[in-house]
Amino acid sequence: MPESQVSIVNQAFTHLGEPTVGSLEGDTHRQQVARTLYDPTRKALLTEINWRFATHTQALARRATAPGNTHYKYAFALPTDPQCIKPQHVAPNTGYAIEGDSLLSNANTVLLTYTGDAAEDIFPPYFSFLLGLRLAWAMAMPLTRKQSREDAMEKKFDAYLPTAKFADASQQPNEAPKDAPFVDCRA
Repeated sequence: MPESQVSIVNQAFTHLGEPTVGSLEGDTHRQQVARTLYDPTRKALLTEINWRFATHTQALARRATAPGNTHYKYAFALPTDPQCIKPQHVAPNTGYAIEGDSLLSNANTVLLTYTGDAAEDIFPPYFSFLLGLRLAWAMAMPLTRKQSREDAMEKKFDAYLPTAKFADASQQPNEAPKDAPFVDCRA
């Protein structure tokens, strides 16, 4: 069964020893805190690591007009489906800048590998669990007013993070590096 916002929030509540909820809609303090912190916490966690499940590669569409007041020649529209929330790699590797919803480059074509905004229905179990821990850490102080509870949630998150990273990294086979400029320059 795919995860949902409510199930992930309930994981966080459970970690904090708080009662679960059937919905995030409501006026209780716990529901308001969860609604306020959920999306920023989810997006922050997505951008902190190049998660395989949220990685996409797309050739970018060049905009008709050149960027102004910059040394870059071309502007490209950043992906919107799914929305690019963090560039990971740009090919060719000629340097780039992000301005608003555009990627600026001197290359006339660009292939972007990026972290896309991901919804709960594609979260693997390790990410859902990690997000629940991160959310518990974020909600600990507003809900419990106890520094010790916040510290405990941070510790749990930090302890599980390497496991989640390993699980995500194992979603693709190990490959030898294709581009080894430091080795190639020795020839």
